[in-house]
Amino acid sequence: MVDMNNPLTLSTGHLEVLFENGFLRYIRFGNAELLRMIYFAVRDSNWGTVPHHITNATLTKNPGGFLLHYECTCKQKGIDFRWECRIEGTGNTLTFEINGEAHSHFDANRIGFCVLHPIDQCAGKEVRITHSNGSSTVKTFPKAIAPHQPFKDIKGMAWEADTSEVKLFFEGDVFETEDQRNWLDASYKTYCTPLELPFPLSWEIGKTVSQRIRLEVIPRLLDTSFDQGTDLKLNILGNTSTLPRLGLEANGRIPSDWELQKLKDLQLSFLRVEIRLDGKEENVESNLVQAKRLQLPIELILFTNNNASALGNRLKKINWEGLIIMSILALNTETLTTKRGFLEKVRPVLRATFGKAPIGGGTDHYFTQINRERPPSNSIDFLSFSANPQVHAFDDLSILETAQTFTSVIESAQMISGGKPIHISPITLKPRSNPDATVAISEEEQARARLDHRHKTPLNALWTLASLKNIIQGSAAQATFFQTLGDEGLLSDSGRSLFPIYEVFAFLGQRKNALAIQTESSHPLVFEGLILEENGKRSYILGNFTEDPILIRIEERSIGLRPKELKFMD
Repeated sequence: MVDMNNPLTLSTGHLEVLFENGFLRYIRFGNAELLRMIYFAVRDSNWGTVPHHITNATLTKNPGGFLLHYECTCKQKGIDFRWECRIEGTGNTLTFEINGEAHSHFDANRIGFCVLHPIDQCAGKEVRITHSNGSSTVKTFPKAIAPHQPFKDIKGMAWEADTSEVKLFFEGDVFETEDQRNWLDASYKTYCTPLELPFPLSWEIGKTVSQRIRLEVIPRLLDTSFDQGTDLKLNILGNTSTLPRLGLEANGRIPSDWELQKLKDLQLSFLRVEIRLDGKEENVESNLVQAKRLQLPIELILFTNNNASALGNRLKKINWEGLIIMSILALNTETLTTKRGFLEKVRPVLRATFGKAPIGGGTDHYFTQINRERPPSNSIDFLSFSANPQVHAFDDLSILETAQTFTSVIESAQMISGGKPIHISPITLKPRSNPDATVAISEEEQARARLDHRHKTPLNALWTLASLKNIIQGSAAQATFFQTLGDEGLLSDSGRSLFPIYEVFAFLGQRKNALAIQTESSHPLVFEGLILEENGKRSYILGNFTEDPILIRIEERSIGLRPKELKFMD
């Protein structure tokens, strides 16, 4: 039997793959990562991923490769779907087969395979797509983030890697590809079933799925010099970047004296304050209380509608005395993105109330919303969107992977904004809402879904470090992270506890006028580092993402890190 609690490295020919929790990760050929993951999923009618449980896993190894069998159950909230799975490695070929059957009646948006292609290795490369009628076309993996599916009607794919030709064959459904950087994932995803088909689909008891994916690698040149466990370097690139303005999201709680002082110690640039002025009842003062006590400028997130007259009257009733409105993100409660007509109505009212404060547009949701429905760049002073690492995947490794994507997202956002400043607001560990939900979600259910016990652990601090490094090097103007207090915040008066992420912001707050030296991690899925310089003095934050001790080289210096350690150095 296979121990499913520990990842297992398997090899066949010159292929190496990590088997983890039933899926294949980091499929490599010598020195080249070919695929980031092959997995299957059951997605419910709100695109939630149904958890899976594996049993009866067996592994047979032989001189030519390996054979894995296991059973899997996806079960949650009335959904009961069960799989038999077979993974075989022979020579330089991998085959992954799944046969599933519904054991309950339910609705689902998607059931079946997904393949993740790594961005760094694929962006800009030509790929030959074989279609369901046998014809083929030559396309290119997009460099700028594609708003819509770049490849459709896929039965096969072939492209050149650094050392080989890679071929993928799909059976059992029609596949298409989307650019997952839209949601911060560090991959392109080839998935079934095409989104142009109606969903959700009703599944009856006994309905089955049978799919197979085959990966074939044709060697051209093999480089086996790579060793992930050694020669870890933080390479200094030489250029410098200014730090973005950093803030937290106010959550209406009245801070204790201890909490208040700890928040002041962070030397934040602002607080994000949400106010709804769309006719709904809202305790506006409770959302301003933290900003007043902290005496911080406000990033005002204003949810309203097209009724400019009503907006002006409601704004006049709010006591703005003693508050500094640093910027205003105007969001229409009736649309997912800011539109020109809406801005034309509310902008004069905002100017009359707040003077010359910058007025931005964008979305309270993901980058994908503004990539598909682009706000008018000539009518906004900045462009804003939110981000989190758990739209599609939820394990620790997948979360850490997303940090690298911030630079691509910011670059594409700057193209959309016409060079206007980019604000990312807010950045959270889990989604705050579901803009794609097809079934209503209660406020209580959404509030529970936002919580993640890992928020208070070193994992979140490590992800935040890596995200900040890429946000800084991507030249975002402003970034809002998490909340101030409580389960989604940086600290809590309960036991007077500071969460590991607090130390990251405290370190940066004490050095808010420093420049960040641009660096490149030789192994960004193993470690990351941020170097700041002020008045000729350098400071370092280094993070080890692994369960093993590592040694990092920075120029002539060697620095050791314990497993999962976040190290602060001057």
